Amino acid sequence: MGWGATLDRALVCTRAEDLDRLPEPRLPAGYRIREMDMGDAADVATWLSVHNEAFGRSWGVPEFEGAILGHRHFDVQRTFFVEDGDRALGEASIGVFRRNRAVGVGHYLAVSPAAQGLGLGRELVVHRYRALRDGGIRQCESHTHIGRVRSLRIHFECGFVPKLRFDEWNTPNTATAPVRVLTNARLRSLHRRWLREQRTAPA
Repeated sequence: MGWGATLDRALVCTRAEDLDRLPEPRLPAGYRIREMDMGDAADVATWLSVHNEAFGRSWGVPEFEGAILGHRHFDVQRTFFVEDGDRALGEASIGVFRRNRAVGVGHYLAVSPAAQGLGLGRELVVHRYRALRDGGIRQCESHTHIGRVRSLRIHFECGFVPKLRFDEWNTPNTATAPVRVLTNARLRSLHRRWLREQRTAPA
C-alpha cells in the first residue's frame, strides 16, 4: 500500500455539539427510507448486498454480526435503508458509544455505486441524525476514513466539525504520529474549504 493510500485510510472523527442544525430532508420522489429489522435474515442479506457492492467486499453474516450487532466500541441500535420500490440502494446505522452512552454515533454509510450521485447518502445521513435527535441524543460523532471526502462534506452540512483528539470511548487511534498530524491538517483543510464554499454560494 502506497503512502497516499495509507493516508486515505487513516481514521478521522467529526463531532456535532448539538443536533439542532440538521438540514431539511429532500429525498427525491420515488424513494423511501425504512428501518431495517437487524434480526431478520432477509434484511441482513439485503444489508450485506448493499454493503458489499458499495465497498467491494465479500462479507457474510459473521462480519455483519461483528460490525453491527457486536461492535466493540459502538452499540448499534438502528439501521435504515433507502429504497427505490422494493430495491435497497443504501444503508446507514446509528447508535451510541459503549463507553459514553450520552454521545451518539453514525456508523457505516453505504450507497450502491449505480445510485451514487443522486443525493441518497445525504438523505440517509440527515435521516439517521434526526432519528438520534428525536431519541434524546444531543451530542454526536462520526468516524470515517479521511479519503471519504463526500461523507465528510455531508457531515459538515449537518453541523459536524473536525474533532482532532480521540477520547477513550472512541475507536482506538492506531495511526502513527506523523500520519495523525497529516490527517488532522487535511481534515481541517477540507472543513475550511467547505466553509468558504458556503460563504460564496448563491443565496
